[in-house]
Amino acid sequence: MTTAVVSTKAFDALLVVHAICAIAAFAVLVTLRAAAVGVARAQPRSELAARTFTGRPELAGRVVHLVPLTGLAVMADSRGAYSVSSGFVLVGLAAWLVAATCLEVVAFPAQRQVAASLDAAPSVAQAAALRMARAVELAALAVVLAAIVMVAATSL
Repeated sequence: MTTAVVSTKAFDALLVVHAICAIAAFAVLVTLRAAAVGVARAQPRSELAARTFTGRPELAGRVVHLVPLTGLAVMADSRGAYSVSSGFVLVGLAAWLVAATCLEVVAFPAQRQVAASLDAAPSVAQAAALRMARAVELAALAVVLAAIVMVAATSL
């Protein structure tokens, strides 16, 4: 497999932004998982749990949505070297879809349930935190898989 080489300042800058978004998404997912696991294990309400389970809409976790947007910008600036039909781009988009679905359909609603029941019904909060942790783990796995495929495909 031959990989095209694109070398412009704009392309390089977009690629760095794309990588930073992916790293930020992974870091947020690790933090969300840590808070969820802390509650699921019935540990005392930690500072991390207090900051994570506020009941406010999850904004930091939605940084995962910036990854495909910046990736599409990189692809658009690649001068035709990469396209949506490129295998690694399709894998990346599919992995993002898995991550986004896990977060939006399972993790974020569970996070709101934990926030609502953390003090009043600890057993409900624990069950919701466990669901949240599993969904975040799957989302993080999808992000890591996409990163591995991207790096491997563009390094050949």
